[in-house]
Amino acid sequence: MNPLPKSPIEKIIAPVSRFKHMIGVALLAGIGFTMSLFISGLAFSNPQYVEQAKYGVLIASVLAGILGTLVLRGTAKNQIGLKK
Repeated sequence: MNPLPKSPIEKIIAPVSRFKHMIGVALLAGIGFTMSLFISGLAFSNPQYVEQAKYGVLIASVLAGILGTLVLRGTAKNQIGLKK
């Protein structure tokens, strides 16, 4: 039994969402890397460190996009019964 009362939004979202959806969307949120690039430019005075930070942020963003897409596609296939 859940001791917390359900909010109106939870009543709408809960029947169609699952924990896998939240994980997939959280992974896709990792794509937003422009602030990381801005902060790395301010944090490092050495141009080599700034360049390394840009590569790290770019790789992490691509990885987050791929993983988020895979998780959400897998969840969608399970919901409509395509995956056996």
